[in-house]
Amino acid sequence: MNKNIDSEISIKLRQQVYLIHETLKSLEYLINFPKYLKAVDDEKPKDLWFLYHVIRNNAVLNLYKLYEPNQDYSFDKLKNLVLKKIDQSEFSVKEYLLKLKEAKSKYTNLRIREIRHTHVGHLDFNRKNESINWNDISELTNLSCQIHDSINLILNKEQTGWVLDLKILNRIFSNDYKSRKLIDKRIELARNMDSMSYEEFRDLTRLNWP
Repeated sequence: MNKNIDSEISIKLRQQVYLIHETLKSLEYLINFPKYLKAVDDEKPKDLWFLYHVIRNNAVLNLYKLYEPNQDYSFDKLKNLVLKKIDQSEFSVKEYLLKLKEAKSKYTNLRIREIRHTHVGHLDFNRKNESINWNDISELTNLSCQIHDSINLILNKEQTGWVLDLKILNRIFSNDYKSRKLIDKRIELARNMDSMSYEEFRDLTRLNWP
């Protein structure tokens, strides 16, 4: 087994883990964003919208890097290296290739390449609005986890733990919600010429969303 090729495969596997993990974390914010805006009855808070666009672009770029064949850490680049050194008649390899084919079809249908080029990359002035169903993107990302695990099992008899701190980006919503409630309370107290008790302040600062 060629050591240089082995090293290249290992690097691609590690980078894919990073890209998938980053996408999983991004999806937490992207899926909860419209739910949070509805909960607080505020359609366009500037700071949260800014974060939404940054996180959205990051998720699109990560998926682009995973699924575009010419990208250094793409599934296709890794597949081309791996198929040279494994028995393609094995059932596990056939399953891996079928799963990859399924994910690539989903990637194409979700128009990630077009969104990356017109909304994230070149910012085409003739671009049309593109809506993204983040639940569909979540399904694609879960397929990405399965693809990576499939080939990692074949090569290294290992799987990646896709465990995340599921509250990592929800804290943004929690902090925003606390801030809104404290501002509302301050306005209310100013109107009533009242003062906030320690218990009220404590309860407000312990609020979490959701």
